[in-house]
Amino acid sequence: MEVWLGRELQGTWQALACITYDEQMRPDAAAAVAALQHAGIALTLLSGDRPERAHRLSQQLGIADVVAAARPEDKVAAVASAQAKGERVGMLGDGVNDAPVLALADVSLAMGQGALVSRVHADAVVVSNRLSDVVWAYRLSHKAVRIVRQNLIWAATYNMVCIPLALMGYLPVGRRIGHGFELSGRDRKCAEAVLYPIEQGGLMDILFLLIPLSAVLILAIIGVFGWALNKGQFDDLEREGERILQQEPPSVDADQA
Repeated sequence: MEVWLGRELQGTWQALACITYDEQMRPDAAAAVAALQHAGIALTLLSGDRPERAHRLSQQLGIADVVAAARPEDKVAAVASAQAKGERVGMLGDGVNDAPVLALADVSLAMGQGALVSRVHADAVVVSNRLSDVVWAYRLSHKAVRIVRQNLIWAATYNMVCIPLALMGYLPVGRRIGHGFELSGRDRKCAEAVLYPIEQGGLMDILFLLIPLSAVLILAIIGVFGWALNKGQFDDLEREGERILQQEPPSVDADQA
């Protein structure tokens, strides 16, 4: 945007100065966009600016999909259309006009220096105002989900193995009633009734033992196979995120600000 300063002299205007205002990208914007695209995320730029400004910015960032001169209802329609196709949509914004679409998105982030209404409607706020922290949050969320899945697999495996073995009396504590573990009355009679056939041994006991062990082996093979498939993708994303996080944003002088 240009602002001209002038004065009128003898019925004509003379230009004295021209002030040009232009928006600058955040210093880590290009690296953050490249990291998210490398992770397989499709990015769309929803901008309320004029088409020429929006397309120029998208070319600098490497974003092919652009919606320029977008009003709040246009942004909402774009997100709703993507969700109707079964896509999970994340939205990052900082303006007043972004509040409706932030509330609609599956995951929404607002910049810490953005408008208050956008921060209220967002799921989380990027207090550092660094786009690279969005990449870090994405990477951290994937690691958290992976750990949760691993814990669920280990818990399910433990229960599948130990509960049948305990019922059949193959666990040492269950086989030796009275050694560091006391039962009395009806509980002891019930335990002895269950353990007595197991103490006799037989083919069925071996089969009952092999069934949970086979299930554990199958789960282990599936887990190793899934880990091998995802390891390369997660490692690449982690290395890219670490590289971005190690980059310090350039300092901005007071005159430039």
